[in-house]
Amino acid sequence: MAAQRFRLTGSASPKLKLREIWTSYDALRQGNSFEMKLYFQTQRCGLPLEIEGQPALRRIGLEFTPQPGLQAQLVGRSFDKIDCSPSGMEWIARDLVLTVGVTALAEFTPGDHQLSAVLSCDTLNGEGDPVPQNIAMVIPLKVVPPHQPVRVQSRASGASSWRLLLSPMRLLENILFWDGS
Repeated sequence: MAAQRFRLTGSASPKLKLREIWTSYDALRQGNSFEMKLYFQTQRCGLPLEIEGQPALRRIGLEFTPQPGLQAQLVGRSFDKIDCSPSGMEWIARDLVLTVGVTALAEFTPGDHQLSAVLSCDTLNGEGDPVPQNIAMVIPLKVVPPHQPVRVQSRASGASSWRLLLSPMRLLENILFWDGS
């Protein structure tokens, strides 16, 4: 799915950029579901880990424009690339990963489709204050007949020895900043 195009609409310069879309299969069969991950990267801003004592992940929403025969819903949110300020008092994230469950009902027409959605979240401005963002986006989706073969996609990981050494830290980070979803 990395070869497909997607686009952001709305604000002239959104603070988050949709960098990559990954799907568990190369296409969605009619009458089936799959998982889609949306990888966002910040542009000249950060993502707060909490706002007013509440985990910021809980405030992140993804609203889909309804389409008959197609269901999409946000099922998971996580931050990636979490940094600590030089003072050691502030933590911010540089990337956001959203997991979406997508289902094409049996009557949904095969072909190339688009999911329209609006991402709502908070980013941090230069002074470290939260700024609400609403970013409209269009995500490509390929739907095939129920018996057409589809390929399982594996996430190309640049697994290096450094990533393996950092895995316990990533696990601890996920536990500390888990939003309950």
